[in-house]
Amino acid sequence: MGYLAVKGSEEAVQAARALAGPTGGRHTVDAVADHLPLAVDEVQAEAGVYEPRLAAIAFTQARGDVAEAVFLLRGYRSTLPRRESARADTADIAPHRQISSAFRNVPGGQLLGATNDYGLRLLDPGLADRPDATADPAGSPEPAPTGLARLSKVVDHLRAEGLVAQPDGQGEPADDITRRALRFPASRSSRLQALARGQSGALTAFAYANLRGYGPFHPTLAELRVGQLPLTVAHPRTGNPVCVGEIPVTEAEAIGQKPNRDGGTLGMGYGCVPGRVERKAIAMAIMDAVLSGVNDDAPFDSPLTDEEFVLSHVDGVEAAGFVEHMKLPHEVTFASDLDRVRSIRQHVKDVP
Repeated sequence: MGYLAVKGSEEAVQAARALAGPTGGRHTVDAVADHLPLAVDEVQAEAGVYEPRLAAIAFTQARGDVAEAVFLLRGYRSTLPRRESARADTADIAPHRQISSAFRNVPGGQLLGATNDYGLRLLDPGLADRPDATADPAGSPEPAPTGLARLSKVVDHLRAEGLVAQPDGQGEPADDITRRALRFPASRSSRLQALARGQSGALTAFAYANLRGYGPFHPTLAELRVGQLPLTVAHPRTGNPVCVGEIPVTEAEAIGQKPNRDGGTLGMGYGCVPGRVERKAIAMAIMDAVLSGVNDDAPFDSPLTDEEFVLSHVDGVEAAGFVEHMKLPHEVTFASDLDRVRSIRQHVKDVP
């Protein structure tokens, strides 16, 4: 529903597009990339492609409309060649932020990193009068701590005790919903992709509704990591894995508070998105657990446990397209509605 075609009044359409055109150029894009890193990361996460410069261009072109920027970046992404990497192990993340709500002491320690979580949310009017900083301390990623061995995960220790169930679909080939449309019931890899590309606000709203009691899953955040994830591809000649770079990701793992019926293990949900999008990663982990049915003994039916309902309504581009198409001409269908209403009213008057 994101792609639109309008005919007629071409001069007016072009004039409207000119009025709505992006303001600024290279310096504006540079400013967006440097000073709005979290907005840029949100665009990249929903578009399903990590390229900060292109995301900053899309955000500037869309004049700050995230849904429009995601649409632009997704459209551009569809023109690019595919390069498939080997399956990445997120235990290899070099974290510059790592926290756990479940345990005080975790492997590698609690790394707060750059965050506003523990400060007062107070507006600073004086910010407009201060000179620009050379870098945005709240958004710029910190370097990963050096000299650290590969850090094990909190969930790994819980699994070693047999307290947490193994994830579904482990080791199976991953589906790609950008090549094959989403079908229901969806595989877990398809579900995770749809959630990862979902609109941040929609995912947050669904997760919030679940936490308020309209869903069955009440979690504790076992671990939240923000860091660099290495990606490898097969060498075209030797076939050996070669690391081609790293991308920043946010990973969240949420553990349920009550045991499942199958063996008494705790269920969990998983979220992983490119860039630093912590709220979305946590919401994704919650909704993954809800849709996986980790607590399927809930005493009531909830639309949040309906996979088709949730996955069909979290995509920001689809949602924006359906809502905004109301602005397009509907005079033919509306005239038909009016004719039908007039006919009914006349029929009522004619009935003795």
